[in-house]
Amino acid sequence: MAGVVAQRILENGVERAEPTLAEFRDRFEPGHFFVELQDHGFPEQPVLTDILLKAAGRLELPVVASNDVHFMTKDDGIAQLYLECVGKGRTFVEEQPLHHNSFEMYLKTPDEMAALFGGVPGALEKHAAYHRDVRGAEARARKPMLPQFPVPTATTRTATSGTCRVKGWKSGSRISARSARRSRKSSTANGSKSS
Repeated sequence: MAGVVAQRILENGVERAEPTLAEFRDRFEPGHFFVELQDHGFPEQPVLTDILLKAAGRLELPVVASNDVHFMTKDDGIAQLYLECVGKGRTFVEEQPLHHNSFEMYLKTPDEMAALFGGVPGALEKHAAYHRDVRGAEARARKPMLPQFPVPTATTRTATSGTCRVKGWKSGSRISARSARRSRKSSTANGSKSS
């Protein structure tokens, strides 16, 4: 419900659904924008889901079912609330009235997702396809994607391997840049200054 589309609907009314979805649709390549549906047990979500489904249908946009995951199992919900207390520097008694009282933000099984969204055509299938695409992108992202900088031909291997020459050392001796800095710091700390 924190997304732009849901917030515009909640703040400005149902009439903001289609223009907002159309705005995002036009920013993405065809087939790369999905209308996300969630159900964490909040009273606003069934209303939002109905509005989003109708608007997505009129704009011919695909829908995808998803679920926020803040903890692994439903039983971990109370522990998550205690962690939030620690993070905010509040006691449980102070935090509990401010909590949304939903412990539905756990990793749901496919059967649990089907129970929530099985009646929404395509929502679960799009979810699976989306995750296949994301996993593929994650696998590509794990490989280094650093630019290649050509080394000028006149540069020696010594100069490009992180070594340096330090004035005052025996001619031709090489040390790492870190060792050179340490050497200069210790000389300065001892009152001597290298020339």
